[in-house]
Order: sequence, then C-alpha cells, then structure tokens
Amino acid sequence: MALTRDLDDRLTLARRTEPGWFRTDLRVAVAVLVAGLVLLAVGLSGLWAQDEALDPDRWWHAVPLVLGAAVMVGKRRRPLLALLVGVVLLAVDTALGGSLGTVVVVLDLLYSAALFSSRTGRQVLVVTAWCLVGVSAVVAGVSSEGDPRAVVMGAIQAVGFLVVPLWWAANVRTSSELAALAEERATLARAHADSLERIAELDRREAVQAERRTMARDLHDVVAGHVSAIAIRTGAALAGPAGHERETLEMARETSLRALAEMRTMIVLLRADDRAGGPVSAPGTLDDLAAVVAAHQGPGMVALLDDRAPRALPAAVQQAALRIVQEALTNAAKHGAAGEVRVVLEPGDGVLVVRITSPLRDAAGVGDREPATTPAPSGLPASPGTGLLGMRERAESLGGTLTAGPAAGVWSVQATIPASRPEEGAR
Repeated sequence: MALTRDLDDRLTLARRTEPGWFRTDLRVAVAVLVAGLVLLAVGLSGLWAQDEALDPDRWWHAVPLVLGAAVMVGKRRRPLLALLVGVVLLAVDTALGGSLGTVVVVLDLLYSAALFSSRTGRQVLVVTAWCLVGVSAVVAGVSSEGDPRAVVMGAIQAVGFLVVPLWWAANVRTSSELAALAEERATLARAHADSLERIAELDRREAVQAERRTMARDLHDVVAGHVSAIAIRTGAALAGPAGHERETLEMARETSLRALAEMRTMIVLLRADDRAGGPVSAPGTLDDLAAVVAAHQGPGMVALLDDRAPRALPAAVQQAALRIVQEALTNAAKHGAAGEVRVVLEPGDGVLVVRITSPLRDAAGVGDREPATTPAPSGLPASPGTGLLGMRERAESLGGTLTAGPAAGVWSVQATIPASRPEEGAR
C-alpha cells in the first residue's frame, strides 16, 4: 500500500512537471478557444434557452470561453482550483443561454483535475460526481413529475458529463502506473543481476585468496622444511669432526632435489593451462615419512618414528600428516634441546593421531643441554609463528584439531585428523 501511494505521488509530480507542459497546455487551450469561437460563429449558442431562434447576443458567450481557455493553461499546477473557476464560468455561460465551447472547457478541466490531482483530491472528485449524478436524477424526476424515463435520462446525461472524464483519467493513470512498475521491475532485475555478478566476483576472489593461503602454507612446509634440514645437517657437519663431508653433501643433494621436485609440482599446478610442463609428481604421502624423519637426523638430535598409520587414508589426510611431522621436526631442530624426538602416528576412533614430542631447551633438568644441532653459518631465520599456524590450518581444514605446548618436560605437538574428508563423511 505504501509503495503504491509513493508511486502515485511520484507519477503525479512527474505529470505536473514534465518537459514542455506549458506549450502542450497552451496549444490545447488555443484549440478549444478556436473551436468554441467557430461554434459561436455558426450560431450554436443558447443551448438551454427557451427560444429556439439564434441568440442575437451570442458573442457574450465568448467572455466565459476566453476566460476558461486562460484557466486551462494553469490546470496542471492548480487542477482543483482551475476546475472550480471553470464551473463558475459554466454557470455564467448557462445563465446567458449556454454554449458548447464552455462545456468543452469544463470537460477538459474535469479530466485534468482527475489526472493531475493528489489521491485525496481525486477521491473528493469521485464522491462529488456521483452525488451530482444522484441530484440530477432527482431534479429530472421532480421536473417531469416522476417520469421514470426522465429520471434515467437525467442520470445518464450526468454520468456522461461528470463520470466519464473521471473514468478516462483513471484509466490513463492506471496505464502509466503499470508502465512505471514494469520499468521498476526491470531496474530491480538489472540491479539483482549486478549484485549476483558482484557476489560471484567476490567468491572468485575469496577462492583465489584461499588458494594463495594454501600455496603459502605448502611453500613454508615443503621448502622451509627441506632447506632447514640442509642447513641443519651442513651446519652440524661444519661444526663436527672432519670425514663426514661426503655423506652430508649427498644428503643435501637428495633433499635439494626433493625440494625442487615439490616446488615444481606446485608451480605446474598454478600454471594448469600450460601443457608443456611435463609430468607432475604426486603430492607427499605417508610413504615419504621415513625419508622426512631421516633427513632431520643429526648430531644431538635422534628422531624415532613409530608409524602405525594405515595407508588407505585419503591423499589429503596423508599429505597433511606428512607436512605436520615435517614442520614439527624443523621446529624441534631450530628451537628444541638436544635429545630424542619421537614421532608417533596411530589410528584412533575414525581419526589419525599424529604426535611429535621433543625436549624443551629451558625445561627443568635439561636447561644445560645444547641445542639439537648447530646452526649453519648463515643462520636460520626465526619463524614468526607461521609454522605452528600452518600446522593448525592444515588440521582444521580437514575437520581436525591441533594442540601444541609444553607437557611433562617436553614440547608436544598433537594433531587429530579425521580419517575421511568432511564431505565424504557427510554422504
């Protein structure tokens, strides 16, 4: 209801102020004036006079006709006032005998009042018009001493003069409102389509950002893990006695090649449309776990692996477990004390449990221990927390959890990962 009233008000204002309204109304007024003067010239005046002869004073009817034409020019701005003035002029013209020109003026003013007035003004017009129809029927009946035909004819004439212009204007308004509603629906449909397009674009951006976060996590886990292993082993070799250089170099070469292979895999995945990139190696699985643990062995750090994880796990679960172990070993080598690091993978109730424990550098009873390994000459940059964050994101992305912190004199990292991906368990 409020929307319809608002639309009605906007259409009324638009009709009153449409471009070129003054010229349009002026042309109509001049046309009515010319037609009225022509009718007077041919003698069509004195319509309600008792004498059927031509009215010798017919040009007096030109006075209300000219004034009525002047009122027609301002009918848009004050439609009800213009109609009231027209009714007064019609009464004067009727007293002179009546003329068709003034009747046409009042009909135009009545139609304009129904078209340009507010909702309240139109309601007043409709009620008044039907009241006048009833009065006309009563007057016709009284003047004809109750003749039914006179009553019917009086009512029909009043309807034709008063109601038809109102009905015509209402029909025009309804057509305009339907056209405006159709235009608004089209505008809303276009806006809705634009909104859907913007939402789709935001979804695409979010997908790109999520992929970038995944790639950043993979780069940290893969490259940082391998490079850290190389730096740790080479640093330990430089700090230790001579004679183990070849073994260290072979390990560094093997780890470097593995890091290059995994980096190449991610680059080719990013360039999915490039078909000339050659075959892509498979992502890391639990079959690579022993090699990852062996790569982190070194003086002062003994890594023990207890792998009881089933190999039928989804690839995403295996890769997440492998990267968590790799990152935890890297952190133990960087920040832990020398000693034994235990890596345990065991099945749980529908989950895979990954647990890595390492000595605390500042724990009670081990405060005098040296770091697990001696850093390389170039040094390893301290991780700004991205390693632990990456491990937690990997576990949570598969519906699991990860906790890390000191417990009973050791640093413990424990991840619980569902044995099936969330979308598979929901099927």
